[in-house]
Amino acid sequence: MRNVWSRLISAHLRFAQRQPHVVLLVATLVSAVGVWLGQSIQVNANLDALLPADSPLLPAIDEMEARVPSSSPFYLLVASDDPALNQELAKALETGVQQWPETRYALRRRDPSFFLDRRLLFLPAEDLRDLAYQVEDIVDFEECAAVPGCVNLDKRPPDPNEQALRDRIATQPSVKALLGLFGLSTIPDPKPQAPEGKPSDATSTTGPETAQELGSLCSPDGKVCAVTVFLDGSPSNLAYSERILAKTAALFEQVKPANAPPSLRLESSGPYRNAPATKRNVSNDLSLTAGLSTLLMVVLVALQFRGLRPFVLIFMPLLYAAAWTGGVVALVHPTLNVISAFTMAVLAGLGIDFGVHMLTHYGTERSAGLSVDAALTSTFQKLGGPMGMACITSGCGFGALMAADFRGFAEMGGMAAIGVALALLAFLITFPALVQLSHRIWPERRTLLRPLRLPLPRLRHPARLAKGFVIVGVLIAAGSALVGTGVSFEYDFRNLRPKTVSHGIGWKQAMHGTSRSAVVMLADTPEDLERTAAQLRQDFPERTQGEQAWLVTPASFIPEQQPERLKAIEMLRAAVQRAKKRLSAEEQAKLQYIEPLLAIEQPITATALPRWVQQWLTDQSGVFGTFGLMYTELRGSDARAMEHLANELVDFSQRYPEVRFASGEALLGLVVPGLRRDAPKMIFLALMGLFLGTILIGRSFSRAITVLLPLVLSTCCALALMVALDLKVNLYNMLVFPLSFGIGVDGAVYVVWAMSDYDPKRTPAALAVTARGVLGSTLTTAAGFGSMAVASNPGLVSLGLLAVTMLLCSLAGNLIWLPAFLYLKNGPPDASGKGLYLDPTSETRAL
Repeated sequence: MRNVWSRLISAHLRFAQRQPHVVLLVATLVSAVGVWLGQSIQVNANLDALLPADSPLLPAIDEMEARVPSSSPFYLLVASDDPALNQELAKALETGVQQWPETRYALRRRDPSFFLDRRLLFLPAEDLRDLAYQVEDIVDFEECAAVPGCVNLDKRPPDPNEQALRDRIATQPSVKALLGLFGLSTIPDPKPQAPEGKPSDATSTTGPETAQELGSLCSPDGKVCAVTVFLDGSPSNLAYSERILAKTAALFEQVKPANAPPSLRLESSGPYRNAPATKRNVSNDLSLTAGLSTLLMVVLVALQFRGLRPFVLIFMPLLYAAAWTGGVVALVHPTLNVISAFTMAVLAGLGIDFGVHMLTHYGTERSAGLSVDAALTSTFQKLGGPMGMACITSGCGFGALMAADFRGFAEMGGMAAIGVALALLAFLITFPALVQLSHRIWPERRTLLRPLRLPLPRLRHPARLAKGFVIVGVLIAAGSALVGTGVSFEYDFRNLRPKTVSHGIGWKQAMHGTSRSAVVMLADTPEDLERTAAQLRQDFPERTQGEQAWLVTPASFIPEQQPERLKAIEMLRAAVQRAKKRLSAEEQAKLQYIEPLLAIEQPITATALPRWVQQWLTDQSGVFGTFGLMYTELRGSDARAMEHLANELVDFSQRYPEVRFASGEALLGLVVPGLRRDAPKMIFLALMGLFLGTILIGRSFSRAITVLLPLVLSTCCALALMVALDLKVNLYNMLVFPLSFGIGVDGAVYVVWAMSDYDPKRTPAALAVTARGVLGSTLTTAAGFGSMAVASNPGLVSLGLLAVTMLLCSLAGNLIWLPAFLYLKNGPPDASGKGLYLDPTSETRAL
């Protein structure tokens, strides 16, 4: 096999020497095809793309997105110190947005007049009968008092109290939930309401200077008002969301008064705003970090090499590799998730390693006086083995992740394994051709390497020093492992959101409870929905006692036992009519408030509900009453709370099979446990893949252990630093672990390879060249990822900081601890001073 590899390399080097332009032309054509194919790659930013296809709740979520338009509402917000202006602008926004063809309907107010007019239907029949008896008793008492000789043995019954009646109705659980939807704590005494669908001047005083229309989506102080908009398109369609935001900005400009107060703010909220805003934020971050990353990498390459030629020799093959990988990914898996989308960044970090090592070795050979052809041949002979081993070990490490259940890791692992192989292939194919062609166009007249001096003293006892390095390193790693057990997971996803995405308006109170985490209940028929909702209310009575709605279905707006209550209302109506005939005008006035409420002769039915209720609970196909809403106090950005909610919904799905329970926010409760559960598995799989790959190519169990030892020690130290720096594991920075493992093992492979078959004269020089390559490649990768630390996205910042931490620990392990360990393992057993990189007469002093 080795002879076959040598013959292939020799044939390629000869061809690249004769026809370098042909090699590069073919590589460029293949890259063009790869770029063309890569344009079809898309990124699915939804959390469900990270979960296995058989995850619970996913079918229900797909059904919800297809059926329920209200699962992703869009909000238009008005905030200022002038409550009257806020309500006026909310009206204007509602009118304007209703003219959009994309709008299904818009709502700035949940008009309660329909229910206030029928409030007696929400009072139990026995209470209505008691009220009728009370009126009858008053009439009987007054009639007796008016007849000479008639004596009332009992005291006069008290007059019915209007406030007591309101309070009695308001204490009903179903009424309390409705009042919460209207932003009310008790039943008001509204002015006469306008007919349904027409403007009303009904107001409710919520503060000393704030008069609001009943049911307005405004905060209690009136300083924030909202308009809820339900659109036809999906917020996951970024082009659609961008168009909606552009129309929103134009509408804001249209309604904004010329003399607007300084405190006035017009903002949008919801997924239609968040998705494009997040995209813009990420794009801005990527532009900033890409520019900074490029600058840092250019500086580091310039510090290691002379002139412009090294940039071409390193970055051109890297671009070829990226284009080839993009083409293959487009053919194999054109839709990436939020984790696999970082595959290219991983490949850039690993791919540049090949270029730095090849250029370092080539430059060393050229500085030794070898010709271009001889230097290339020597470079490929010396690096062919370690580069192949590094590629296979890294590929196996990434490929092992394909066994993970978490799709974020599984997809990234497979694509990264392919990408590493293509990166090596790109450097092997194009590097010699680029060297040959650049030399023909612009002959090399000086060494490519900048001098690197290591003023190391002569040590009398190098073996003791090496032993000290090994022991101290093991002790530090052991202590770090104990500290590293304190590494925690970031459960509050608010800490991972860019602050620039938030508009900063406290608008939750304006939504009267409907901004809470919502679960959609999906049924095939209204009967199935209401039967399940009734069972839920029976099984969880404590949840119906709150001030805000828990379950919202059509039945939430329809009182129970209406025929019996209508009979009681008829009885009360007859009692009041009798009182009007028999009582004095003064006595009749005390009952006047009841009479307008008695004009109820028909029950409330689903078809008679107000238009805003009908629109709220109508699905995409126009069917009313087959889905409902369940509200929870759990915070949607809290992964632990959403994990609890996800488990509860799975339990509900089993207990109430007639209904499917769906919540987009609850996906977080599936993703995070899967991520947390698969993280140790991912680390184990990556390490096992690296281990098996090392054995496969090195055919030595001892060598495989040697390669992995510095990786284990450096990882322990990195975990301890995470605790010290308060770096938590999160959805973004998890990919740093396989990346750092791959780069760490690559560096260890080069060092182990350079120190195999220890020779006091040859090994120090070989190690010095390898160490320079490992130092340059690791620092270049660390600079690339470290640039993310200046991003505005906290997730990207954590990724950059963790990458720098782990890569620097890996670098220390490979260049300090591993050579000392190999010196004790393979070096001279005595303390003659002729040991590894410790002899100042070696070539390491002036490399």
